[in-house]
Amino acid sequence: MKILAIISQKGGVGKTTLATALAVAGEAGGKRVAVFDLDPQLSATFWADRRKGNRPGEAETPVVREINVLRLPHYLDAMREVGADLVVLDCPPVHRDIAAAAVEAADRLLGRMLKPAPAPDDFSHAQEQRRADLDAHQRSLPLAEQALFEDGDPDIARALSVLGSLIQRESARQSESGT
Repeated sequence: MKILAIISQKGGVGKTTLATALAVAGEAGGKRVAVFDLDPQLSATFWADRRKGNRPGEAETPVVREINVLRLPHYLDAMREVGADLVVLDCPPVHRDIAAAAVEAADRLLGRMLKPAPAPDDFSHAQEQRRADLDAHQRSLPLAEQALFEDGDPDIARALSVLGSLIQRESARQSESGT
């Protein structure tokens, strides 16, 4: 099971939108996906409630649950037991303790945490440091995952591809119907 944490210290950058879109794309691609809403605003949970209301009688997919970060390990173990392929952790802005717990639990991260943006005069040094950090991370990966790192994550790439296809189909449908 893969665990993907979506983090950012800034609110309103699309963390929940990305989390739910990746989850839907993963489900459309045949994966068993869950979203754990760690944000006290519960945006992903409200999204799931609206989605369920628009699809009466259908199974709730992807599964979205509001989770207290103190219970995160328990819920992740439960997802492993039921055979989930991917759990997406939708993290709140500002709450570094919640984000830190999510980062600790995750296999993969999307976002940025704990390092402020470099000052404009320090940009080239920041780029060099980022390259060094990335190289160090890549060297720390098992050999089998280093190839994925070089070529990108195929599961996420497939999920994004499915998401793009769904968006194109929906756009075409709306264009044809004139809505």
